[in-house]
Amino acid sequence: MKRLSGLAIMVLVISALVASCGPTPIPTPTAVPPTETPTEVPTPIKIPTPTTPSKVYKVGYSVIVEHPSLQRGMEGILAALKDAGFVEGENLVFEIQNAQGEMSNAQSIAEKFVAEKVDLIIGHTTPCAQAVVEAAKDTDIPILFFGISDPVSAGLVESVEKPSGTNVTGECGPTPVRDLFDLYAEIVPDIKRVGIIYNPAETNSVVEVGKSKEIAERKGYKVEEATVASGDEVRAAAESLVGKVDIIVIPQDNTVVSVIEEVIKVGEANKIPVFPMDPDSVKRGAVASLASDPFVDGYMTGEIAARILSGEDPGTITPVKPIEFDVYVNLKAAEKMGITVPQSVVDRAVEVYE
Repeated sequence: MKRLSGLAIMVLVISALVASCGPTPIPTPTAVPPTETPTEVPTPIKIPTPTTPSKVYKVGYSVIVEHPSLQRGMEGILAALKDAGFVEGENLVFEIQNAQGEMSNAQSIAEKFVAEKVDLIIGHTTPCAQAVVEAAKDTDIPILFFGISDPVSAGLVESVEKPSGTNVTGECGPTPVRDLFDLYAEIVPDIKRVGIIYNPAETNSVVEVGKSKEIAERKGYKVEEATVASGDEVRAAAESLVGKVDIIVIPQDNTVVSVIEEVIKVGEANKIPVFPMDPDSVKRGAVASLASDPFVDGYMTGEIAARILSGEDPGTITPVKPIEFDVYVNLKAAEKMGITVPQSVVDRAVEVYE
């Protein structure tokens, strides 16, 4: 073998050292393997698009006559239903039927609603409530009574202090008869004779008249009754009391209240103060009353209606009652009937009409 010279060896060594000090080549990046897909992927929650419209609920509403207090009560029902999501024209049909003061009409209306198998029937006023309870007694159609002075005496439920266990519940407003007579006496201190006009076919009126007579007699008042069968007889009934009474009292009798202006005319002409037991008649020209707000009462009834339409069993719902009673005064009416309302009464009133 040919031997390398010392110079050649030196050149080789230097070349090797220079090569070892050069830049290190950058390795080609290693590809990152893709993340493995899980064997089970959760299915996203989706809200299905309905292929059919939402359920439309039908409520049958029966009322014996038309007057402002009843109208305000119905408005309260509709307001509560709307607040609960049941809106007319969207998912609610609210069919109003007026019996025009005829019990036979109330019965026909009740039978109509039962035949149509509506989702709920509301009987506003005692005659209509009695009619719908009777017509639906062998069905599972929920019944809601409203504006009833005494549901037990009317035969609607056995008690208002507990659920009925049947398809019936509702709102009842025992009239504060004792407090009303105290109010009358505060306004007209020298009362000796009291006239009462009512329709004996209305169970609620019979109950209120009975309580009125009892309280009036305890106060030493003599009571004169004038009964009617229809609104056409109210004017004559009021005139029959002229010269016999110091005040005229109108219970929550729908027949009389619907035409109370006829009584007011007689009161003004003969200076006989007229006192109703509902608030709206005060606005219409009567002197004063102590009553619950019909709209609030209706709203409470509407809340129960919404619970029933949402699936709650009416037989498990205890009937509700008004929360409070307020004083209503009409100063102009008092003046026309020859009296002055004491300031103590005016100060307590929530509504003063002048």
